[in-house]
Amino acid sequence: MKQQQAPNHGSEGAGAVAPGVAREARLNFRLAAEHKALIERAAYYSGETVTAFAISTLVNHARHVIQDHEMTILSDRDRDLFLSLLDTDLPPNEALQQAAQRHKQHVVQNVKPSAPTTD
Repeated sequence: MKQQQAPNHGSEGAGAVAPGVAREARLNFRLAAEHKALIERAAYYSGETVTAFAISTLVNHARHVIQDHEMTILSDRDRDLFLSLLDTDLPPNEALQQAAQRHKQHVVQNVKPSAPTTD
């Protein structure tokens, strides 16, 4: 049985960006030929252009990575311990004071975090 070759949908296409959203940034990279063919095939099976498929896949994966990095899931025991510690009237220790200072320097002073560049 011969395997169907996915067509090259090019770099433009409806659905790549939501209507009314300006495309003002560019992301360029090289990849192995077999990865390109795999992406083209997946886009074809998804009924999307390569651009739409790549953007939606990258954005969805980026959101998951950020969520996984920024979210902490506690066990019941850890949650109970954390909440009990919040109820104590202990003064902040040195580590907590340093963490608050780092937070102030990195988050409060830079209200909008800058995204890493690809250059």
